[in-house]
Parts: sequence; C-alpha cells; structure tokens
Amino acid sequence: MVGFGRTCGYRGDMSRWISLASCGAFAASLVMLVSGPAMQESKSSRTVVSLNERPAAADPKCPSGDAGISVAISGSVALIGDWHGNNFRGATCVYTETGNAWRLTSVLTDPRNKEWDGFGFTVGVSSTRAATYAIVSAPGDGESVGIVYIYVRSGNRWRMQAKLSDPGKGMTDNFGQSVAISGTTAVVGADYSVASKPGFVYVYVKSGRSWRLQATLTDPSPTQTFGSDVAISGSTIIVGDGEQPSPSVVPEIRHAVAPAVTSVFTRTHSKWRLQAKLTNSYPGAVAISGNLALVGEESQGDARLFGRTGSRWRRLAVLRGPFGNSVAITANAAVIGGPYADGGCGAAYVYEGSGTKWRLRVKLVPPRCPRNTLELFAWSVAAGGKTAVIGQGYGGAYVMNFP
Repeated sequence: MVGFGRTCGYRGDMSRWISLASCGAFAASLVMLVSGPAMQESKSSRTVVSLNERPAAADPKCPSGDAGISVAISGSVALIGDWHGNNFRGATCVYTETGNAWRLTSVLTDPRNKEWDGFGFTVGVSSTRAATYAIVSAPGDGESVGIVYIYVRSGNRWRMQAKLSDPGKGMTDNFGQSVAISGTTAVVGADYSVASKPGFVYVYVKSGRSWRLQATLTDPSPTQTFGSDVAISGSTIIVGDGEQPSPSVVPEIRHAVAPAVTSVFTRTHSKWRLQAKLTNSYPGAVAISGNLALVGEESQGDARLFGRTGSRWRRLAVLRGPFGNSVAITANAAVIGGPYADGGCGAAYVYEGSGTKWRLRVKLVPPRCPRNTLELFAWSVAAGGKTAVIGQGYGGAYVMNFP
C-alpha cells in the first residue's frame, strides 16, 4: 500500500495519538496531532479506536523503508528503527517530546554504511539523571558479523560511545537479534541461526567512557532460539526463547516453532544467576517492569502476565486474543501487539489492572486498511511511564499517552 504524504492520529478522552511516521509503506516521518472521530463501542463493550488521517507534507529527513520494525521509549525520547531505510542501509529516527509535540531531532545511520546490514532492526533507549543512552543493532545479513552500537545524547546531538562486537565472531550468530538497555546496563541477544549452536545473551555495563562485557547468559537446556527477545528492568533480565522472524514471513511458518520456556536472571553485585523459568507453551516476545513480566505467545494467540514476590514468580493472568507478537508492560498497563489481527491489518490491545485483575481498556486499529493488505500494525510496541509507542511492520509509528 502506498501511503506517502499521509499522517494518522487520534485525540480523544481516553488517549492522545501523535504520528511519528505516516501510515503507508513509503511513509516519511511526521510529528503531528490530528483530531479523530469519537470512539465507538463494539458489541462486546470494548472500546475500538480507529485512527484518523489527513494529507500532510512529508519530512524527508528520516528515511523510511520499514519504519516501525522496532520501537523504544524512555521519558521524552522515542526511537523508531527502520532497518530497510536509507537505501537498505538502515536508520533509526530519534524523536523528542517538547510540550505536547514530538519532534524529529536526530537520525542515526549505519557506521558501516552497508546494504542489508539490518541497522535499526532492534532498538532500545534509557534515560538516567546523568545521560540518555540508545542502543541500536545491526545483526548483519548472514555474510557479516553482527554489531551493536551504543549512543549517548548531549543536548539534541548523539554520539557513538561504544561498538559492541560479537564475542562468538560468527556470521550466522544473529548477534543483535534483540537488544535492551536499562541505565548503564545493556543486553544483547544472539539466537544462533545454525541449529547446532545454542543461543547466548550478553550483558554489558558502562565503565568510565567504555562498555565492557559483564556476563554471558546461557540456557541450562540449550536451544538455538535462546535470546530471540530480551528485556531488562534494573537488575532483572528476562530472556525469550522462540522464533522472532521478519514481517515477510507468513503466519503459517511463524507458528511452526517448538515449545520453549522464558528465563529470568537477576544480578547481585556483578554476578548474574538464573532466578526462574516461566512456564509457557510457545514463548517469544518478552517485557518486564519492576516485578511484572509479560510474555507473548503468538502461536497460542495470547499473552501471560507474571508477578514476583521476593524471589518467587507466579502467573497472574492470561490475556487472550489474536495477539502476542509484541508486548510491553508498565506498572499498571500492558500493551500487546497483534499484527496479523483483522486479516493482517493489525491491532494493539491496551489492558489496565493490577494483581490478578486486568481488563481490556482499548483496541487500537490502523486507518483504512484495504482487504487482503498486510499493514502489520503493532508489529512492535514499547511503553514507559504513561506513554506507549506502536510500530507498524511496513512503515509507521504512533505515540499514545495513557490517561
């Protein structure tokens, strides 16, 4: 679908939408508030919000190929990964919120300037009192070793602070398949694409102006997909073990994955140890915030919420629906992506609650999705505080503020 020059947004009593990229596959980045229609109640009493749109000028500063393949947010900074932008060399667009407006403030490009390097395939961002750090992966094309870059912000300018090289030094290691960052701790997943090699997760910490490898996390029951997704909150890391392919892979193939489990690691001083195994059928996407963890099970069409008391984890709720490809969690809100919902148009589902009681608050859908069109809305999601970012697999990203 061609959508150059369009922008989509919604503004209502329940949420406020700001477009960070226009809706179509060839969309360029925009920052705009657009008034949308009133929300409508569905027969199931669940609120369904359809994004509105209107013509707008494109901003050529941010390349757009698959903008929204990955998203991240921390405070007033949002990252939109675009691994096919910039003539297939990849890019990551950085937006900053000022007042009620999100503005494009920087575009990060692949230092290797290599086609099909995958720069922007996965992204992360974390703000501390001292600085804001961004992490961007370039897992390579199977003919080059993956690299992960860490940037630090000074004003509105970003400079590369570290280049993390694959300790395994393998072209098929998928180093950078997943990344996450919390404060001055960065996590990189390498779910090996060679069946005979198990996946690894590498933990890096900032030391002075450099970043050093602190630990290598492994699965006690090694699988090649260990590290397919990672998330970190403080001194706790959650590791997904399941297939996380590109948007071009059809659902029938995506669901053909072997059962696996989700691992939780904690740090005491500088030592990491396995704290728990969260039992699931087909885990994939993972998210964590404090003592809450969310695991997507796309092949089952649901997401499972876990809570921690002391060092013990237990399942709090199973959220059922046509979703689970992407997940995000805050203290009292869960955002779950279902990019293949509604015939491939996609939808994002926002739940609110606490403890064992969680309810669907709103279903978010893309504007004007033609029949038999893969929009893959909510291919990626991220959340922080009272703000969420929704990425679209074939171009587009949106910001939602929780009430």
